[in-house]
Amino acid sequence: MGNNDKNYKLEALSWVDKLSNEILYISEYLYMNPELGSEEYKACSLLTEILAKHGFKIEKELLGMKTAFKASFTGLSEKTKIAFLAEYDALPGIGHGCGHNVIAATAVGAAIAISKVLPEIEGEIMVIGTPAEEGNGPYAGSKIIMVERGVFKDIDAVLMMHPTTGRYAATRTEALAVQGFKVVFRGRTAHAAANPEMGINALNAVMIMFRGIDALRQHIRRDARIHGIIVKGGEASNVIPDYAEARIGIRAADINYLNILKEKVFNCIKGAAIMTEAKYEIEEVGPLYREKKIYHKLADIVDKNLEEHGFKVMPMEEYLRRGPVASTDFGNVTQVVPAISASIPITDQIIPGHSREFAEATMTEEGKKRTILSTKVLVGSAMDLFLNKNLLEEVKGEFRGN
Repeated sequence: MGNNDKNYKLEALSWVDKLSNEILYISEYLYMNPELGSEEYKACSLLTEILAKHGFKIEKELLGMKTAFKASFTGLSEKTKIAFLAEYDALPGIGHGCGHNVIAATAVGAAIAISKVLPEIEGEIMVIGTPAEEGNGPYAGSKIIMVERGVFKDIDAVLMMHPTTGRYAATRTEALAVQGFKVVFRGRTAHAAANPEMGINALNAVMIMFRGIDALRQHIRRDARIHGIIVKGGEASNVIPDYAEARIGIRAADINYLNILKEKVFNCIKGAAIMTEAKYEIEEVGPLYREKKIYHKLADIVDKNLEEHGFKVMPMEEYLRRGPVASTDFGNVTQVVPAISASIPITDQIIPGHSREFAEATMTEEGKKRTILSTKVLVGSAMDLFLNKNLLEEVKGEFRGN
């Protein structure tokens, strides 16, 4: 990069400091006003109002989702399009225990900072508001809906951060594909003492199914997960239940093995039905969350910016030790566009995610400081792509498999 390019990056980074109060206000407001997925009306209103104030073109109710939006700011041209993704839904009873208040604040802050220099360079910066990442309501897994409806079709790269805790920032953490299922067994009621031979016990079928799954677990890959709960198992202990319902989640590091594992679980269901003479029904619940693809060229860029702002990047042996974790609708985004979600620690202390303690950590002085630093990581990484077309082409080449 030339000196002029470097100056544009430095100028954009300096705007993060100028915008720091506004960035932290977003994080604190969302922390104080947590909303469940598909119900993030206050968050959506705040984020779009702030972006509009800074000259962004706002598209509300994106794809008919009332709490989704797209905000865009165009420089000298639309030649390079980079999007930041904002999440802003909270967890029931916990609030922002997954730190989505920080995700939204950094995405909006980074986009605004870049918009201050964009009139002098080629490119378009976007913020896409993606509700219900935690899976609540009609917009659950909204990124999947956006992928299917072509929202990311013409975007060159997608960046976001996710707060974490501990020593390391991470850019190459894999996420598991996951599909949920509703399993219903139907039997026949009878008096459990007087006429048990006349009943067909649907609850027994569920219990046998889970025993089969428990036996299956010792014969599956280490990246796979099968978990479930019994939703309904009967009405009274002296009545043989004719209806039982369970929910099953199946996860794997790639979609091919997920499909193999799905058939194995279905065999457990069918076997339980045969053993008990119950009828069974299987229904998919929610969208298919895809595995997260890792783009190493993009990760290299973000790693460099993480280190420039004082974060320690996770060594490769640690990635291998930990393996894939959890699942996210961001995985679907990585299937259609070069995309990265950097896990950035808001404290060196290890605090479990999805906890009140995690939510509180976002509001500490250290948490606020790292929110600003995380915003700078996003700004620096995006500016590297805007200013270095060869670098962007390398990222896009890896996506195409070149």
